[in-house]
Amino acid sequence: MDNLMMQTVFIFFVSAFGYCNSCFNSALFNRPLVLGTLTGIALGDVAIGCQVGATLELVYLGAQAIGASNPPDMTSGSVIGTAYVIAAGADVAEAVAIAVPVSLLMSMWSNFLMAVVGPIMAAKADKYALDCNRRGIDLMHWGFVLIQVLSQAAFCAAGFFVGTQAIQGIVDSIPAFITDGLNYAMTPNTPSF
Repeated sequence: MDNLMMQTVFIFFVSAFGYCNSCFNSALFNRPLVLGTLTGIALGDVAIGCQVGATLELVYLGAQAIGASNPPDMTSGSVIGTAYVIAAGADVAEAVAIAVPVSLLMSMWSNFLMAVVGPIMAAKADKYALDCNRRGIDLMHWGFVLIQVLSQAAFCAAGFFVGTQAIQGIVDSIPAFITDGLNYAMTPNTPSF
């Protein structure tokens, strides 16, 4: 197995771990600081993983689901943003520039799962409940969890596998004033106005 394929497998498992946060009693394993560090370990640069994770933690600090709202998916943003910085040798500001759009795209997939797939499986679980079929109910519940975790982790791994060239093209299309502003905002001891 070549190095890129091995790294892609590691990215899949890091992403799956982040998406399993609810299975671990919401222990905040999906936070950028944790996933950035794990991605850094997986790709062989723990220091950069921690730096990117800490920076993205500030970006996603207030990302909470309130009511029916679905915040940006910080798991995909953290993993892909950190992996991009490590693989491309980019700087942390570019991680923010790539993490936010990636997390918004992945949150659309999550919305699709919750709005289409979830209700279909819930209706089937309701039928099992009427038949007192506990095994069927469990199958629907854990089946939906697996669909969520595996599909989202697969998208993260595929995003990494597609490579830094595709992501670099996206970053290059971002206007310079945005990335320059992000660099300025993250520079220590910048004067406040």
